[in-house]
Amino acid sequence: MGKQLPEGRAKQNAMTELSAQWVEADPAAALAFAQKMPAAAQDSFLDRAASGWATQDPKTAMSYVQQLPEGAARNSFIAGLVSGIAENSPPDAANYLATLPPGETQNKAALQVISQWSYSDPQSAATWAVTFPAGETRNSAIESVVSSWSENDPVGAGKWLTALPDDGAKQPAIQSHVSEVARQNPELALPWVQTLTDEAARNEAIESIARSWLQKDPVKAAAWLNKTSLPADQKTELLNSQNEDGAVYHRPRRFIRY
Repeated sequence: MGKQLPEGRAKQNAMTELSAQWVEADPAAALAFAQKMPAAAQDSFLDRAASGWATQDPKTAMSYVQQLPEGAARNSFIAGLVSGIAENSPPDAANYLATLPPGETQNKAALQVISQWSYSDPQSAATWAVTFPAGETRNSAIESVVSSWSENDPVGAGKWLTALPDDGAKQPAIQSHVSEVARQNPELALPWVQTLTDEAARNEAIESIARSWLQKDPVKAAAWLNKTSLPADQKTELLNSQNEDGAVYHRPRRFIRY
């Protein structure tokens, strides 16, 4: 495969496109080719190869991982493998992840599964995410679920978020919820503002709601904005940012991490 192509980027790109078929047909040759590729190209090759293989024959793809030595190549293969399994069955991907040793590879793969699962079944994805050990990966997973869920079902996401224990994951998740809901239904996001304990996060939420609401109902939005705890200069800036058509300038969102 690929013998008629000259060495170089064109050959690497062609092989990457055919990676899943090649790995399934002749894994030893495919891996040998990958070892000679530049790091970035190798990562892409192995990721796509594993993903395509896993959608067709996940059991064989999973067993092949054991033949790979520890290192970047193995990690890239696992990332693609998990993505491919999750495409057909996120629960199966979650079960496979439980067999991996704790660490960065498992954490990154878990966030991949969460991202895919959140769109098809956010309730199940959320239930899985809260079982993660406390820390950055758990916080990011819950935030990702809430963001996707809020976009498609803000009421359902809000109910689940209300019941979430007030730990390190809840505040960033509330921020994501407000950001998504504010774009669709600013008034639905209002009750969440006062649940944000960090002043900077609270002000960011107020601005997010105001920017969206001022476009939809400027009179009502302005009345609410003037009663908030947002600093006076920021209120003025938001109100003055409306042009003759009622549009509001949208600042790039600032992400606040806890």
